[in-house]
Amino acid sequence: MVLKKDDGYEYVEVNFQMRHEKCWTEVTEELHVNIHTVSSNVYRDKNYISGTIEVKAESEKEFKKFLALFKRSHAINEVVMISSNIYRRNLYEVSFREQYNNMISAILYENNAIYHNDLISDNFEYIMAIVPVETVKNLKSDLSELGEIPYFHMKTDMHTGRIDSVFNLTDQEAFTVYMAYQNGYFNIPRQNYLNELSVITGLSKSALEEYMRKATSKIMNEWTEKNRYFLMRKFGK
Repeated sequence: MVLKKDDGYEYVEVNFQMRHEKCWTEVTEELHVNIHTVSSNVYRDKNYISGTIEVKAESEKEFKKFLALFKRSHAINEVVMISSNIYRRNLYEVSFREQYNNMISAILYENNAIYHNDLISDNFEYIMAIVPVETVKNLKSDLSELGEIPYFHMKTDMHTGRIDSVFNLTDQEAFTVYMAYQNGYFNIPRQNYLNELSVITGLSKSALEEYMRKATSKIMNEWTEKNRYFLMRKFGK
């Protein structure tokens, strides 16, 4: 199945694994880090890509090793900002500008990708992208010029509705999850239980349980589908 958009293109999902030669991702081969791209904005006319990545490191020392090598990479023009996650130990965010030429994001851009998601580990990039079906062959050819591609697969059963949306939950489901979050229901240790939430929200305990179950099911389904390729590569089917 393909997804057809108003622009006339038919889109498919492609999943691929590649070793990107002469790129900053090479530094991950010798380090205990896992990386995910948070955002990637292409400025073709200015010949650079503005990106933000999250880096999960084994330790702060390991992250500092990565950062030093990252800054020295010829592919990186500038490191703009570095921050640590206050909720997760050894999870960092790095914003930067990298060269445009010979980058995977640039090739996806050139091949009219409308969405992509990735995971970088041990000098391999695992990428899921949604591209026009007519560009798949050219995309693979362009990527092969950057390095080794052990795996490249076009899915024929692509799920629609992959992009996160605030409207995925009904108003009651969103209200229930939001109030539960705001009042410490998901905290460890839990600060409020369903009885207390029932008083706070004015909803019965049974209604809260139903809305919470439906909302969490939608949230988990969306997260799993969005990251299915990476989960299967890591944990198997």
